[in-house]
Amino acid sequence: MFGHGSPQHPELPAASFICAFLVLVPLPALWRAGNVATLSIIAWLFVVNVIRGVNTLIWANNIDLRLPVWCDITTKILLGETIALPAAAVCICSYLAAVSDVRTASATLEQRRRRKLFEVFMCYILPMIWMALHYIVQGHRYDIIEHLGCQATVYPSWVALVLLTIFPLVLALVAFAYAVIAIRNFYRRRIDFEKHLQSTNSSLSRGRYLRLMLLASTEMIFDTTANAYTLSFNLTNAGVMLPYTSWADVHSNFSRVQPYPLVLIPTFAWREMLVLWWITPVSTILFFCFFAFGRESMTIYRNWYETLRARFFPRSAKAKAG
Repeated sequence: MFGHGSPQHPELPAASFICAFLVLVPLPALWRAGNVATLSIIAWLFVVNVIRGVNTLIWANNIDLRLPVWCDITTKILLGETIALPAAAVCICSYLAAVSDVRTASATLEQRRRRKLFEVFMCYILPMIWMALHYIVQGHRYDIIEHLGCQATVYPSWVALVLLTIFPLVLALVAFAYAVIAIRNFYRRRIDFEKHLQSTNSSLSRGRYLRLMLLASTEMIFDTTANAYTLSFNLTNAGVMLPYTSWADVHSNFSRVQPYPLVLIPTFAWREMLVLWWITPVSTILFFCFFAFGRESMTIYRNWYETLRARFFPRSAKAKAG
């Protein structure tokens, strides 16, 4: 079931599963806030880290053709993450820009409902649509990369360049524009900003506002860097791009699964794959750092600690209460 012998890159599955755990730590505090975009980031990072952890275990030191249904599903989900995270950043930054605007009154129930529907569309439905659109430029079923597992395939064409690279980059730039507005509003009202947030009934504190801004900014930096790098790489290698001649031609021999042993992958290409692979774990660790030590999270940890101590060490708890 797993790779042959000891994996050459044991840090990959270890990092994935550790990050899958870490991203869930701040969930109780963030669940109470009910921010759809932030919760979607937790969901996407958790699922993607689990998928990558499984992949790096199963295909450690091998390119065996197995688990085809798993690969069909997970390659689409991994693609969905590349649009879901910048879309969530757009939602977070637009929300922060709105609540920090001095002209913004308290949002009505209808306005809050519409915003939640918008965030659900951006963070879940849009990635699903994008995953379905990938079929347009899916030249064959999937690839298997030694140590990394099954990966989505792309027919190298200008259609793929626009669909899979430029659109996420545009979302990241839109999020950046909203972030500039939110930062400007915060700077102008930094002295009485806490009072302004309370007047909007946004359930945001100054600390949570800044953490959300840091989260969105980090996602923008990583997403923009990754997509800009991919765009640059594709443009540099535009000479090997193929014309999108016809649907039948692009999808001919579609059921093919292409294995890539590590010995056939150029060193520079493997290094680039690893750099892009590590973006998700690093994003997860930063997310954990931003929210796992916030005031709301620390209060929940303290309550858990007191509950467990009262249950398993009742005398100690009574002595402290006395």
